[in-house]
Amino acid sequence: MVIYRSAAEADKTEYRGGGFFNSGYTFIEMITVIVILSALAVWAYPLFLQNSGFGLDAAVKLVKADIRFTQRQAMIQGATRSIAFTQGQSVYVYGVSGDAITPYSRNLAELDSSVFIGSTLTLAFNSLGEPVSIADDTQVSISSLGESASLIVTSFTGKINNP
Repeated sequence: MVIYRSAAEADKTEYRGGGFFNSGYTFIEMITVIVILSALAVWAYPLFLQNSGFGLDAAVKLVKADIRFTQRQAMIQGATRSIAFTQGQSVYVYGVSGDAITPYSRNLAELDSSVFIGSTLTLAFNSLGEPVSIADDTQVSISSLGESASLIVTSFTGKINNP
């Protein structure tokens, strides 16, 4: 059953208890929401300011992947391939070979402008994937804003470990 009312009657009932004027937020509710959001902002603000190390972690994973890539290229091509790092630089080359194949180049500054290589080193892998340029386990260090991380390349197998 539908009850039709005139416009004047509808307007009168709309503004009575629980109607249009009573449907907003109270002052206490607004202040509570503002206090909660302020507390969350104060808690989260330092997280955005500090160096989170994401650039360094990403650089370590990328260097590790490029060392493995160079090792695999040596095994696939059946020839020696190398990767060369220079201390203090964020750019290095990998997949370098003696037969005029253009090496790949990686710029770690694309991840984070403060990331750089901490040691000068050339790793060469033979057709079996064994490192031929190192006698002992060798450390590749990567640094960023006072933090550093390293990868250790095992001398006989070429396995890469994160200490």
